[in-house]
Amino acid sequence: MGEALKLLEIQETPLDSYLALSEKIKDIVTEVHQQFQSGNLTVKDLKGHHTADEVAIERIKKYLAAINIQANIHIEGHEPITQGNDPELSIYIDPVDGSLNRDLGVGNPACVIAMTMNKKPKLKDLQFGYVFDLHAGNTYYSHNNEAYCIPTGETEAVPIKCDSGATKVQDAIIYINSGYGRKFAMQELLKTGVLRLMAKHVNSFDNSAMEICQMARGAAHLRVESRSYTENNVMKGSDHANLLAAMTIGKAAGLYTTDLQGNSLEDETIDIDQVQDFICCSNPELLKDAIRVIKRNRWLLLKHIFTGMMSK
Repeated sequence: MGEALKLLEIQETPLDSYLALSEKIKDIVTEVHQQFQSGNLTVKDLKGHHTADEVAIERIKKYLAAINIQANIHIEGHEPITQGNDPELSIYIDPVDGSLNRDLGVGNPACVIAMTMNKKPKLKDLQFGYVFDLHAGNTYYSHNNEAYCIPTGETEAVPIKCDSGATKVQDAIIYINSGYGRKFAMQELLKTGVLRLMAKHVNSFDNSAMEICQMARGAAHLRVESRSYTENNVMKGSDHANLLAAMTIGKAAGLYTTDLQGNSLEDETIDIDQVQDFICCSNPELLKDAIRVIKRNRWLLLKHIFTGMMSK
């Protein structure tokens, strides 16, 4: 119990405790990934856990068991683990958000962690969020409704806030993804594809955590996830793990997160593997405009295509 005491009791504040534990988990992930050569795609399941992920997950489990931390532990793609007698602390871990990017040696894959002193929390109950950029080395975290960034090579945390200046889709910088194969791409096209044709600029890292952290520091205004679909009665697509950064760091930086109809996700009970399309947005007026566009997506998409053909 000694190291657990250091992490969760001897630390001066709850924030120190959360950060200490997150840094240790991050160190395990980075150590494992340094042992695996990146730049090679060796798996067929583009959206699944890759070899390095599984090794990291097993080492995280062993570490948390070794320090006997009293917690409900939720790791993406794995069954929940309860350590201790009816513990209050809940920990959510996505060791690598962006496994495909990590394997290919591109983009900004990230280690994502969220915590709260609540046995069965809703998304609104999350008290702490942590994201570490595995390639660039930047750290983002939130606590007590404040969001921070520690740039690579620095030791001081810098407060961050989103850019709420854009109120219309046509003025917005948007992150929108269509990756992981044709079925995912088709869903994104049919649900929200016209946003690509209407936005001021479109960008993509293809992993939610870093896109949301970039939004939290003002680099974009809107992030849309709309790739979910059902196959053989199984929902596939982005899951609650991809909302951890939005409902902690993003929320603290001023971002709003809803489903594609504009309904708040705050009261959703967290299920780290539950599939969920969502919008993350820096301004309530922009959110309204984006939802208006999404509701008319197919008609507007056809209109833009027809207009483009006629102009040739």
